[in-house]
Amino acid sequence: MPSIDQVIHNSPADNAGLRAGWELKTVDGNPIGDIIDYTMACAEEKLVLTVIDHQGHEQHIIVEKEIDQDLGLAFASPTLDRVRTCANHCAFCFVDQMPPGMRPSLYTKDDDYRLSFLSGSYITLGNVRPEDISRIIALRLSPLYVSVHAYDLSVRSDLLRFPQQVDFWAIFDALLAGGIDLHCQIVACPGRNDGAVLHQTLEELYRRRSGVASVTVVPVGLTCYRQHLPSMRLFTSAEAQAVISEVEYWDCCAEQSDGEHWVWASDEFFLIAERLDLLPTEENYQYFPYLENGVGLIRKFWSEWQHILTSASLQETAPVVLITGVSGARALGPIAEEIASERPIEIRTVVNNFFGSTVTVTGLLTAQDILEQVPPASVANCLVLLPDVVLREGSNLFLDDTTLDEVQCLYREAGAELRCIPADAAGLYAVLFQPNTRRRMARRISR
Repeated sequence: MPSIDQVIHNSPADNAGLRAGWELKTVDGNPIGDIIDYTMACAEEKLVLTVIDHQGHEQHIIVEKEIDQDLGLAFASPTLDRVRTCANHCAFCFVDQMPPGMRPSLYTKDDDYRLSFLSGSYITLGNVRPEDISRIIALRLSPLYVSVHAYDLSVRSDLLRFPQQVDFWAIFDALLAGGIDLHCQIVACPGRNDGAVLHQTLEELYRRRSGVASVTVVPVGLTCYRQHLPSMRLFTSAEAQAVISEVEYWDCCAEQSDGEHWVWASDEFFLIAERLDLLPTEENYQYFPYLENGVGLIRKFWSEWQHILTSASLQETAPVVLITGVSGARALGPIAEEIASERPIEIRTVVNNFFGSTVTVTGLLTAQDILEQVPPASVANCLVLLPDVVLREGSNLFLDDTTLDEVQCLYREAGAELRCIPADAAGLYAVLFQPNTRRRMARRISR
């Protein structure tokens, strides 16, 4: 039976009297084996929960809530039972490239279809059993998010380094035949599954696009901790351009055939190719559903910035220093140029020494790299802005377990204000501009 780890304050569960440490036995008489059972059982407005309390006594508790309201219970495991972990040893696995000594959760490699359905995590289908396929189809656990990587199974096996062969495409097609929509991801590795291999993979996915809802192509990420892993390198500018062209070809085919966009290359390819002028339009990204996969972040930021500048006036405050990673600096360059004509602003680019300079995204910066490369004394009397993606979600911790409060204190002692802001245009706008005033700035950002 799953053990209740936390009862959210003032939630329906809290108001009904449930307590942390109790075990959940049934909901409306239905046994709770995992998170799918729990989610399905908790859909009604009035529920009877059978629990085992601290004394080992069985209690029946009535909980009332809104039809779409969360019950307010949190469990030690996100699946209520054991999370299915990845049995592969992928040549490009980022977890295997993590430095030692970090928090345990950063080393977890989940490969669980239940988490794929509930939270959109990508799975390889390597541990999906026949009974799982039947359950997925029977309960309509759609969509799922699947890591494809290559149509050629020998190439895919070489990349994923399976402990045993899995008939990936048989499982994939069985899910499609059962009416399950699949969002697909390809982690592209130069010389391995790009070029002709990528063309074949996208062609086969295109043939299945009635059930393949989307495809995103992202480049391999490499850190300086690749001990005992196969040789791997980053994309060159020309190779990144070739991937962009391949993706554009199949997206054009889908648009001409179905009137919808279907496949996207992540922003990193455009940065590597140094061709931000080729970024798809805001309309092409279709409300930006794949931001967490690095798809559309730059265009979304640029578009939001242009929308909010239709009525804006700069605040008269201290000079601004904006801290960002290497990729972020390239994307923010045009915006900083616009602001600089009205107010002093400086972008401070922080190189990721913690993971290695090949890691360029802002979200993987650590406090130690920020403090070393933007010393508090160097930004005295400045307003220092830091995107909140550097913090662990729902906390004030950096990846190196330094707290935001500790870093802010160091800057405060040097006479600077460090402010953590949302990593979007609205967050930057809220700091720099006066509300309810009208002023139009030049629009020099590439469309």
